[in-house]
Amino acid sequence: MSEHLRERLKRFKEQEEERLKEKVYKETLVSISVALNGAHLVPNVEGAVQSLKLPYTATLSELYDAAFLAFLSDVTIEFSEIRLLQCKDYNYSIVRSFSEKEMQLVIFHLKQ
Repeated sequence: MSEHLRERLKRFKEQEEERLKEKVYKETLVSISVALNGAHLVPNVEGAVQSLKLPYTATLSELYDAAFLAFLSDVTIEFSEIRLLQCKDYNYSIVRSFSEKEMQLVIFHLKQ
């Protein structure tokens, strides 16, 4: 077999391996639907729900960041219209409310 055919065969095998790796990775992604609480802020109702695909190893903070960024592109919200609350547990026992300045820092960090 000539050298250029060996090279092509080698490149073909490498591409097949890459495709297989990508397929396996995509099959391990978890589909998550995130609904925005405050749909009146979204121009169309379809924009109130986003479907995300994340690795099953994603942490809760990574999920939050991905959801926030997904809505950030579609929704323009004034900081005076929203509040980020820190809750003690799933019963929403509010510990504190973040200030507008703190929210701006969060948004700035996520946009980078």
